[in-house]
Amino acid sequence: MTTADVGSASLRVDSLTRAFLAMQEATGSSGSLYFGVLLRLRGTPPPVDTLRALVGRHLDHLPAFTHRLAQGSEPRWERVEVDLDAHIDVLPAAVVGPEPATVWLGPDPERNRPLWRMWLLPGDGETWGVGCLVHHAAQDGVALLRTLEVVFGDRSPTWKTQPRKPRPWHALGALPDLAAALTPARKVAALAQAPDAPRRLTWRSAPLSDLRTISAASGATIGQAHLAALTGALRLWSPTSDVTGATLPVCVPVDTRRDGEDQPAAGTSIGLMRVALPCGEPDPLRRLAAVTRAASRRRMAARRPALRALAEDLPPGLGTVCVTLLGSRRNVALTASSFPPVRPLAVAGTPVDEVIAIPWLPPKHTCFTILTSYQGQATLSVLTALDPARTADLADCWADALTTLRIACDNRK
Repeated sequence: MTTADVGSASLRVDSLTRAFLAMQEATGSSGSLYFGVLLRLRGTPPPVDTLRALVGRHLDHLPAFTHRLAQGSEPRWERVEVDLDAHIDVLPAAVVGPEPATVWLGPDPERNRPLWRMWLLPGDGETWGVGCLVHHAAQDGVALLRTLEVVFGDRSPTWKTQPRKPRPWHALGALPDLAAALTPARKVAALAQAPDAPRRLTWRSAPLSDLRTISAASGATIGQAHLAALTGALRLWSPTSDVTGATLPVCVPVDTRRDGEDQPAAGTSIGLMRVALPCGEPDPLRRLAAVTRAASRRRMAARRPALRALAEDLPPGLGTVCVTLLGSRRNVALTASSFPPVRPLAVAGTPVDEVIAIPWLPPKHTCFTILTSYQGQATLSVLTALDPARTADLADCWADALTTLRIACDNRK
């Protein structure tokens, strides 16, 4: 692993970085590796120069926003001058809603500058927005949200770092997941690749209190409650035997930062864990119990150091193969990601009402979901590349399944 020191944070080149670059080369599109968020607000938007000034004020503390990824025989991060006029622009849109990243970026944005973009969406006079996209080699979801909390919230722009010694033997803890990944995922007709299928992004919000109610009644975490609702959603979305009669493996990204380790606004520190969703179980409470076992706290805690060692401590070739295998579409039906809760945000004095994720799609994947939690709302974003004839919305099914699960927990009291 190589590191570019940038003050109190750092950008790494590790096996995850190399895996993302390999995906970029495989697709021929850097735009397909961008993900992000849309902030929605009410009232009158500020001038775009105000947005540029807000970002510029913190730029020295945002390494992912000031470094480009130079590629050659050995990729490396290099600090460059940042042209905020080029990185932050106005995106006229009558409807302020999230779009697939390539709609805003184009298929192959310039690679020779820092790998992020931001837009002011003026809106319709009632609602406006700020969209931010970043290449996954530069940041993960935790890092992007912490960046926005620095620029638009009250998070400190300085970071404490702790030295970390390489522990390659910890990677042995990932052997069960790697072995399971050798078994192909069950083929689901509804998730099959369709030639030239358009990318479609939908989202749906539900009260965060529903997830908290389920958690309090069952002892499940918010994340486990969400995965149980997603399991029910898949049954509603595709009520066919290849789903309702199956256990579907999904890819669940895991934050591999250590306890007590500050979450820097730079870098990607995630691992990929395979979790079996019990889609064949018709009872919502039994589904919840099964998900709680499959994605248990103990299993998550045991996997974190192993997954971090895979990315950072193994020889680059071996680490990249392992990371790629865990997230391969051959081995999982879809990806189910969750962002951490977001602190209150405001842009130029206007409070942010909603935070909506903009997922990405790895090569050959057809469905990627991200859950965000903000100001009492849980919002699921779903990005698909499926047959346009599929009109059912997985995000709507998730909201319905969440309500069903919450009612089942209420009735059990």
